[in-house]
Amino acid sequence: MFIQPQVTLESGESVLLDEVIGANFAIIGWGCNPQWGLDAGQIARWRAIGVRFIQVVPEVQIHREQDNAPGTLRVGDRQNRLKSWFAQHNTAIAVVRPDRFVAALAIPQSLGAQLTALAEKWPSQPGIPPTLKRRWPDMHAYLHCLSHTPLVGFVDPEQAVLDEVNGVIADARRRIAEFDPSW
Repeated sequence: MFIQPQVTLESGESVLLDEVIGANFAIIGWGCNPQWGLDAGQIARWRAIGVRFIQVVPEVQIHREQDNAPGTLRVGDRQNRLKSWFAQHNTAIAVVRPDRFVAALAIPQSLGAQLTALAEKWPSQPGIPPTLKRRWPDMHAYLHCLSHTPLVGFVDPEQAVLDEVNGVIADARRRIAEFDPSW
């Protein structure tokens, strides 16, 4: 899972990174704009599902002039926890799912290919019933990513943890089927 440290917004407010991401996918870049390795079509596709593009910089640089692309949120790393996380994983960009598991790791030069490969794992029509989509539009993307993306965030996961995650996914599928039997 991705860490959830305190970050500083450009307004100076201190919040948890979780509050910045919300119930969305996030493409988070350490010291780089996470849009740099993407073409306009990729940016549009990921924005369409509610992705947050987030650039993390050392807190002392939060107010410096930077070449930030429109639509990228910039936050300051208050305790250097994000710097340490990215260094530990030897990467500059993390694609984080709404459940906070890491879907992919990349550098700007490989991000476009990583996102294309990730998107190919998801069917274009995952079969979530229209009634559920109308009632809970955000749940569609959330359940979709839960059921179609490998859990990259674990390093040597314990079987009990994986069993628990798979149980939650199975339970969610049962509840959806009860709500809309046509699913």
